[in-house]
Amino acid sequence: MRVLRSPVTLFLLVGTLTVTAIVIGTGFLADRAASDEAEVEARNTARVVGAFVVAPKVTPALVHGRSGAIDRFDTKMLAFLKDSPIDHVTIIDRGGRIVYADDISRIGETVELTASQQRVLRRGGTGSR
Repeated sequence: MRVLRSPVTLFLLVGTLTVTAIVIGTGFLADRAASDEAEVEARNTARVVGAFVVAPKVTPALVHGRSGAIDRFDTKMLAFLKDSPIDHVTIIDRGGRIVYADDISRIGETVELTASQQRVLRRGGTGSR
């Protein structure tokens, strides 16, 4: 126990523990900041894609569920998704009815809209989860 009483040893031990805590804490905070930034970036990407790629292709026939319009829209969206950072496209009307989804088995389903989705529908625009 004589070694632990040495001021130099105590200084090195405390210094090592302090540096280790700073490195771990900084890594944790940096990881959290990176995750938050990635989420913001994903939402922004979804907004841009929704407004400039998806929305211009939505037709009244698609909204009314006409199969030919769904097929044409689906062909365009699947081609877009193949080379895109976007994983899925889902279009939901004000009543919560899925007008289009890249998983076509979901078309026609009714979902409960989140507060965020209701806000987007009231104000206009696009949104992502």
